[in-house]
Amino acid sequence: MDSKQQVANNRELSSDWWESISQSEKESYERGLKDWKEGRVQSHDDVKPVYQKYLQN
Repeated sequence: MDSKQQVANNRELSSDWWESISQSEKESYERGLKDWKEGRVQSHDDVKPVYQKYLQN
């Protein structure tokens, strides 16, 4: 099983936190998971240099 499937399965198995979040949070999570499964994400290492100029003191 690959890591994407493990994340999807974990959500299904961990109903304790899933039942405690709002519907809009659930929808946001599902959108993010769909983006991740479809490869529409960027790594932290790729994004960090872009925003570094805003984080410097």
